Amino acid sequence: MRTPNPLGDLLRQIREGMGQSIPGLAAKLGVNKNTLSSYEHGRVLPDLEFLGQFAHVTGWDVGKLLQARVDASQFSAPLRDALKRIQEAAFVAARFATKRSGIGARDLARIQDEAFSKGLDTDGVEAAFGGEFPAERERAADLRLESPRAGYVYIPLYDVNAAAGKGALVERESVSDVLAFKRDWIRQELHAQPADLSLIYVEGDSMEPDLRAGDIVLLDHTDTRARREGVYVIRMDGALLVKQLQRLPGGIVKVISRNAAYEPFTVKMVDVDEPNGFAVIGRVVWACRRY
Repeated sequence: MRTPNPLGDLLRQIREGMGQSIPGLAAKLGVNKNTLSSYEHGRVLPDLEFLGQFAHVTGWDVGKLLQARVDASQFSAPLRDALKRIQEAAFVAARFATKRSGIGARDLARIQDEAFSKGLDTDGVEAAFGGEFPAERERAADLRLESPRAGYVYIPLYDVNAAAGKGALVERESVSDVLAFKRDWIRQELHAQPADLSLIYVEGDSMEPDLRAGDIVLLDHTDTRARREGVYVIRMDGALLVKQLQRLPGGIVKVISRNAAYEPFTVKMVDVDEPNGFAVIGRVVWACRRY
């Protein structure tokens, strides 16, 4: 007896209705043809990000795709209901995040938990969190969502000068441009989510020759505790700086400049994230040099 495969059957029916082959639609979606085939045959359940992209490309209602995914889970009725609520919460949280910029993984998880526990819909999430992530931040999302090619996402490029005074990367009118990146490259090479990334310009000469003034760096905002040695953007005394950080025994972080003219110094981890003090904004995961 054939195992029920409601989501895979629906994906296949939509693809065939469009007159598309698996390789053809996979290319539009920015995924490997084997990945799409696995989804259609029910070998793997697609994640929410894929379903959102599929809905965007095909014009289908993402809610119907989510419901088919729930049906495909083959769970008992109570667990199926719980999964449905979790997925609905994830959907409304993700939809809220795409209308904002700078919402990291922790904030997204918090929004999803609130949506799940209180049964909030899209309007409910907007009412609960709109004040915390106000509408002026939507400019970056608007730029990022100007119909990039399938399989690509737009990452906002911020004017660091606009943010340095307050030690934040997202302020009114601080988005100067966007750059396009392949979604699969972000996931596979950086092991990151587009919503957790942003771009800023490098200033000064403290990281020469590795980084020069005018270079662009890509930040992962999920690492704000310098979990491993690397190059980070930090806030210190109200200014944003690019430095190499090294964790030392005893809860100490060594702050290093590549330019020997700048002396290294240390900071205690207990002092990180102190109001108006030292804070780690994000880890540099990619850089682009301007000649």
